[in-house]
Amino acid sequence: MKKIGLRAIYPGKRLSQPDRKHQKYPYLLADKAVWLPWRLSNTLDAEFCVRALEEAIARYGVPAS
Repeated sequence: MKKIGLRAIYPGKRLSQPDRKHQKYPYLLADKAVWLPWRLSNTLDAEFCVRALEEAIARYGVPAS
């Protein structure tokens, strides 16, 4: 590869270092207990999401703010 000038394409070093210019957002669920049914979907279509939400509301009620 070196002889013909080819090189591998891969991520560089230090990719997880945050940039000081970027805004940091707080994690809003840190002090909240989340108890919802879970499902797994490859597509996350609207019907799937609505069914999971309706099941959670039927089981636990509407979440309090």
